[in-house]
Amino acid sequence: MQSIPIGLAIVHRDGDDLRWMQISSHGRDSLGFDPIGLRLKQTHPTGWEQRIKKFLAVLDTGLPIIREPVSYVDEETGHLHEYLLSFARLERQTALMIWIDVTLESLTQSKLKAAQTLLQRELETDPLTGCGSRVKLASLASNNYTPAGVIYLDLNRFKSVNDGLGHRAGDLLLCGVADRLQSRLNDCEWLFRPSGDEFAIVLESPRKPSELLDRARSIVAALDEPFWLDRHEVRIAAAAGVADASAGDLDDQLVAADRAMYSAKSHARGHTRIEPWSPEQVEANRYRQRIGLELRRAVRSLDAGTSEFELHYQPIVKLETTALIGYEALLRWRSPELGVVPPGVFIPIAEVGGEIYEISRWVMSEAIEQLKRWNCATEIAINLSPWDLERQGFRERMLTLCDRAGVPPSALSLEITERAVASDLSHFEKVLGELSDSRIRLAIDDFGTGDSGLLRVAQAIDWHEVKVDRSLLPANREDDRRQQICGGIVVLCDRLNIRTLAEGIETEEQAMLCRGLGFDHAQGYYFARPMPASEIDV
Repeated sequence: MQSIPIGLAIVHRDGDDLRWMQISSHGRDSLGFDPIGLRLKQTHPTGWEQRIKKFLAVLDTGLPIIREPVSYVDEETGHLHEYLLSFARLERQTALMIWIDVTLESLTQSKLKAAQTLLQRELETDPLTGCGSRVKLASLASNNYTPAGVIYLDLNRFKSVNDGLGHRAGDLLLCGVADRLQSRLNDCEWLFRPSGDEFAIVLESPRKPSELLDRARSIVAALDEPFWLDRHEVRIAAAAGVADASAGDLDDQLVAADRAMYSAKSHARGHTRIEPWSPEQVEANRYRQRIGLELRRAVRSLDAGTSEFELHYQPIVKLETTALIGYEALLRWRSPELGVVPPGVFIPIAEVGGEIYEISRWVMSEAIEQLKRWNCATEIAINLSPWDLERQGFRERMLTLCDRAGVPPSALSLEITERAVASDLSHFEKVLGELSDSRIRLAIDDFGTGDSGLLRVAQAIDWHEVKVDRSLLPANREDDRRQQICGGIVVLCDRLNIRTLAEGIETEEQAMLCRGLGFDHAQGYYFARPMPASEIDV
């Protein structure tokens, strides 16, 4: 049997003796008495006799086929051999015996299991810092595990380290942060690195929310001292969110702590800040997730020729005479499930999820088609997402849409918010220049809400218009500071041959003040609210 990986034998009982005939590729071998062999008896001093009786029962009672694993240790080599034996009755005193050598298969399975165990261990360990990975954290969360609390932490100035000192320094910083945090943890606290510069700490105690917040402060305080990265001293800050068991199981706590962390980050202003979770934050996150799902469905419906989106148009007037000069196209979304969702809510979600591309394509096409229906008798301003400028061939697509509709590019004004390009306007300078060269007008929207607004105007781009945000407009005659600021903006833009528009005018007094300050154009509820194209007679 040792030399045959798959064997076949006819077994016959002759009185008290058991004989067999082995059939194999080597021909027939009469092995005489005791087909099991002495070694098997020695290796299985207690269990083997029972196995022999089970095999003989096939001959005595006609039981169905019996399959049994058989293993023994070779006395000469010390190797373990494993077989799978099957007995089936042919006639009253004769049975068929088949055996398969599964020694190699068992060894392979053993090695495979060891490899799988090693792979799982690797997957559950962050290769850079050595702490738990996202996979391990997700594995814990999938088991409805409910710890005492979770701390979710994000490094505030990690990107500046990566950009300024290089990725090696960034890796050293992450390892240093992991070591510092790990040094503060006890036996019932575990550190994970879900992604990038984010860390999560799962705690079994304390149970009281106030004590949990104190514990978070104690752990995060480990990052107060500077880090030394290749002889560079680096100080960092962190934003952290804390959730306790009242938020739910680990999965719910991670969501709650993550929301609290983002709230802390928005208020941190470069300093370390820790905030506890609140049900309102979690509910807001669930609402955003629901919006994301509905938004994806709404965008898919565009391909089917239906749309839940529509454009409303708000008039833009010449301040001096209040004569109509054009309209701003404003996107509206009426969801069957959510009702009317404001653009300020769903547009950021669309930008993160990538739906903004299809939405922008629809807006551009619809606005240009509306200009065609109005026989190009007016101008239309369209809000532009910075994501549109990132897409290769954006200018060509705009010009193609205009050409197909027979609309001159000069009838379009593309508005991009100051805040949207505040980080690096020069990054978009080439495509904005190309749009301007194609006679498409460019406007800075919400001017005054971003950083270094004058720098945007000074950029070497042929801006056609600056739309001053309502937050900068004077509310009344006593609002002298805003009058001075707006007056200065108007003078600057006039010298640069850029027209100015006051947006968000709501009262007659505001309109008169802005007219006196020299604004060219205006829009706002005082003149007209946004309305569907069907209500406009051009």
